[in-house]
Amino acid sequence: FSEADTPRTQMTNDTELSITFSIREHERAISNAILLEHFTKTFLHLRRAVVLAHRGGHWTLLQNTCRELWNYTQEAMSIAKHSHSLQELFPITSDILISTIWLPFYLASDMILDMIIELQMSNSLKIFEPEGDFCVPSCVGGIADEDGGSNLTFSCPLDDINVVDLRWICGLVLRTIELLYQMKKWEALVHIAMHFNTITHERYTEQVTPLLVFAQRQLLERMQQFGSPDSPQTHLIKYLDDDVNKINCRNFIGKQLHISSIFNEKVKNICILQQKILNKSSNGSQAKPIVSVLLDVTDTLKCFRETLEKSKYHSRALRHSRKLLSLFLAHTQEILQINNQQDLKVQALHELGNLYFYAGKKRAAFKHWCQALDETLKIPDVLNNWQELVGFSKNVIDDFTDESFKHFSEKCIHQAGIWGCLHAAVLAAKIAQYILTSNMTIRTKCCIFSAVLFKTLFRLSIPHPTADCDFAQYEIHKLIPGIDLFSDRYRADISTVVASLSFLIFELHCAKQNLIVLPLFALYQYFVSEICRDPVKCIEGRILKFKVLTDLGFFAEAFHELCLLNHGKKIPWKVPAGYRLIGKIMPFQKFNSSKSLLMNTNLQVLEDTFNLSLPPAVVSMCDEQIMNKLTLAKMHFIICLSATINSIPEKVMKTIYSVDASSKKPINTEVAGHQEQSTITVQLVGCKEELNMAMLKGILLTEAEERLNSLVTNIQNKYDGKISQCFAVELETIIEATLQLTAISQQRHQAAFSIALSLSAIRLLQDAKIFRKNVPHIQRSGALSPETSFVDNQDSYVDNVQMPCNAIAQEHMNIRLWLRCRLALVAAVTSQIRGIGDVKENDMTECSRLINEVIIEAEAFNDIETQAEVLVQAVILDLQERRPVTGIKLLLQDIINLLQEKPFISPKAFLTLVKSMLLLADILTAQMDEDTEHHSSAIERLNLLILSHKITIKQIFTFGEQTKQCIKDPALTSPVVPLTNNYLPAINLLAKVKMRIGHALAQEVACTSKKKNPLQWLSALRHLETALELCRTSATRELDLEAEILFQKGKVERQITEAGNNKSPLAAESLLDAIKVSQRNDQNFRLVRKSYLEIALLYFHLSVYQDEASQTIKIEASKTKFFSPLRGSVDNDFERISHVTEVYRAQAWIAIRAATQVSEAMLASQLLIGKKGVKGHQVKTITQQKIPEFAFMDLLASYKDFLSGIPLSYSCRTFNESM
Repeated sequence: FSEADTPRTQMTNDTELSITFSIREHERAISNAILLEHFTKTFLHLRRAVVLAHRGGHWTLLQNTCRELWNYTQEAMSIAKHSHSLQELFPITSDILISTIWLPFYLASDMILDMIIELQMSNSLKIFEPEGDFCVPSCVGGIADEDGGSNLTFSCPLDDINVVDLRWICGLVLRTIELLYQMKKWEALVHIAMHFNTITHERYTEQVTPLLVFAQRQLLERMQQFGSPDSPQTHLIKYLDDDVNKINCRNFIGKQLHISSIFNEKVKNICILQQKILNKSSNGSQAKPIVSVLLDVTDTLKCFRETLEKSKYHSRALRHSRKLLSLFLAHTQEILQINNQQDLKVQALHELGNLYFYAGKKRAAFKHWCQALDETLKIPDVLNNWQELVGFSKNVIDDFTDESFKHFSEKCIHQAGIWGCLHAAVLAAKIAQYILTSNMTIRTKCCIFSAVLFKTLFRLSIPHPTADCDFAQYEIHKLIPGIDLFSDRYRADISTVVASLSFLIFELHCAKQNLIVLPLFALYQYFVSEICRDPVKCIEGRILKFKVLTDLGFFAEAFHELCLLNHGKKIPWKVPAGYRLIGKIMPFQKFNSSKSLLMNTNLQVLEDTFNLSLPPAVVSMCDEQIMNKLTLAKMHFIICLSATINSIPEKVMKTIYSVDASSKKPINTEVAGHQEQSTITVQLVGCKEELNMAMLKGILLTEAEERLNSLVTNIQNKYDGKISQCFAVELETIIEATLQLTAISQQRHQAAFSIALSLSAIRLLQDAKIFRKNVPHIQRSGALSPETSFVDNQDSYVDNVQMPCNAIAQEHMNIRLWLRCRLALVAAVTSQIRGIGDVKENDMTECSRLINEVIIEAEAFNDIETQAEVLVQAVILDLQERRPVTGIKLLLQDIINLLQEKPFISPKAFLTLVKSMLLLADILTAQMDEDTEHHSSAIERLNLLILSHKITIKQIFTFGEQTKQCIKDPALTSPVVPLTNNYLPAINLLAKVKMRIGHALAQEVACTSKKKNPLQWLSALRHLETALELCRTSATRELDLEAEILFQKGKVERQITEAGNNKSPLAAESLLDAIKVSQRNDQNFRLVRKSYLEIALLYFHLSVYQDEASQTIKIEASKTKFFSPLRGSVDNDFERISHVTEVYRAQAWIAIRAATQVSEAMLASQLLIGKKGVKGHQVKTITQQKIPEFAFMDLLASYKDFLSGIPLSYSCRTFNESM
């Protein structure tokens, strides 16, 4: 070292330091000794378990014990690979491991092979080839049955694992031979190899016999070295020359040798003779030349040549090509095709495509993958034609149904087999991931095709669900009984399948295809938990599933996934089989989807989401990035639940709902910001009596914002505030947190702050260093010393960038994330335009320009759903600017055509489609009101509404809700109330559709002579009553919608009252309810005024009805004037009716006066918001303090105020305090 590297002062006593080191070394030595002892005993007990299971003839137990031996070994070898860097912590090296496991593996293989012979003798295994030249028949066939690989369809006997798993047993024996070769246990190797060759009739002789011959020669050399006679196995000469009882390598295990020992005793089994000689000898040298296995190399080679002559050329070619990769693979395809080995050919095509892709030749890879896909499913150009295979319609209404999926699955399984479907699914996923990167629509379609192929695996066994929504909480314990999908890695590789599923789940989630993803989650969890036993991937999968279920509105199922994580349940051990138990399992809290958030159970769920964390045992398996993902998923859950509260959030003091967990006392707001977040717990159940929905929404958004800001701040501090220089994983986390903060600001109606956050997310993507070609070195704070060279820093950075987690995160930050950020910006800008503040012309121009830019970007990457969402924002902007209706109608028709022509649109796109249809229907209604001659518009509007009703009903049914069908009038079909999930966004949408259908039907009746028949109004009334019931059932109570439905219902009821000549004031109750609902919500003056006028019309009708009744009484009185007893009764009735008539007239007059006052208030409100040239004045400070925050931000704030150096994690209150 240089002088600069030498410490200037030495403050530690050398003696004390040496004592400390000696103590540590002693403790480490004891720990290592304990670990080595435990490790040795583990395999000792496994070895004994194998022997005992074999002696007892417990064949299933023997196989399970051997599998446990295999699993332990795999895990130990995985750790031993890194033992060079963990010598102090894990002293078991590869050499120690191999020397420990070879004997258990030898015994396991020997006894498993004995088990097969016993099962064959008892007819428990089907014989596929008789004895022939061998001493035993074979249950696996001979080399003539070997094609060099596995077919994609089920084939006996290797795929049948009901009794024994022959493919796995062959792998175990081959691994044992490899270990014996490494340990130079030549005699044991010869014994196992001959035993295995005999039972398999030399089917695997190409792998086994070369090692067998080598081991025999090694034994011959050893015998010659220790002075063996010229004929080293004199006791076998008789049997070698005897034609009848001749011994060779094919019948050696079936012979029981009888030889004379040096004591002239008849001894069975040569091993006993060896032991006696060994005991008599003074040293071990006399035992060296003695062996108990056949060493006739000539005979072994002769049998080897004979067997090779029976083998298939294409089988040897494929095996050799796979060893030499691309050198002979292309030529091998032709050989396989000539020999009609289609399944093996498509595997070779797949592998050749992989090689082309790794070589950077994407076009060639695409060609070979597509060819492999077509030939696997036996369908030409299947990637483009798969939808037409069973007559799928491209109309969005006639999308994938259970019946069509069943037909498609059965066809694929029949043509391609089990592994063919799995192989095709992986191929389609690879094409989508690596080839189709610039066309989002085609990429999503390819991903859906892959997902459908993966889902066909569920059709191979009866008990699995069929509907996607039924997979929300479905867990697989056995996918296909009796079959091991991954017995041959060339046919189906578990790591490739898991990687493909991981890509599909994330990609479809980003494409908002969350419902299709649910069956894939069931497969993914089964593979990583039951087969791979990978706890980290299991946790990551459950976090993503938690987020997907939240986006679907399945909050109960989403919280169940969170509970599984919080309780550490269903997280697998790697070894042994089973799941990790984390302490005492407490009962799960459940979210009630049919109740309000203010219910005790749901408030407790919100508390647990904030307060509960993962158990320490689970945290120990997670790195920082996984914990950040969990935090983001939990806050996403809170934000989505908050979005279902249709109220303006209120500010609530922390002292009301928070306590310090360490002291169990309410927190002090003055020091709350300095306390650790983990010590503060949220308690909502205790303050339930003080809460309302607006307060609850404020609490949820505040707590979520604090946690997101804390997460962002921690990453900022790690890089000294230079977020653009962080790695891909952390950059993805910050962008996701920023978008969630944007959503929080939107719910608070802080449009300006929301715009600023959206712009910051976009700038992060633009300025990120990881997307630059020449990346300079990045230095974390305190991570590198000044003396560290630039080259070392550069190498370290490149290594971190190339880490799998960073590579995956960088792949996630693609065009979808960019468009998502741009869409958030568009939503924020348009919400500010629609606000109550003064809108400048430049703001409108800037908003229009932004919308056009995003539309062009979405068109460039063919992202139709994003394009449709932005076009809807453009329509709303045009409506606000009062642009010509003709252009707006064309825009809406473009949106509808875009989404209707696209197959497999996402659930969110369904909502966008229906909203566009409703907007178009409203425009057509307005045109009809202006021009009564538009009869074609009325028909077009009603057809549009019926179509939107059909789409919405289908969406609700797809999400698992039951529907009540109406055969006579399909438009009367509705969900069965009470619903199981009141939080579905389509419920309110269906209420809006039914309200408009009811209104359209009422208008149709009112324009004809049918209006005098009260029965003609009942259909419209039924639609309105159903709409009102759905609106009140929905967790998102839209009071303005409820008021509108009540108003329309009251109008129809008034018409029924007039047509039926009855005196029921029922319509007045509906209209008064509409006024009350509107007054406590948005005070819609127009609706209130119309409601009062309708009430006036109703009471005028009732008064006229009473007048007519009084006239009738007068006529009757005139006829009965000579009968005085009746005259008194008639007079009383006349006075009573006259009084009621006057009351009705008075009520009508009151309603008219109320409507007049509402008209005056309407005029004043128009003047207040500046529609009549009201002058603007500076708002005083005292007035500012009295204005609610959401109104203050909407009136006076601009997003530019937040871009002047204010850190990202600051809240909008910082700006307010600076004003």
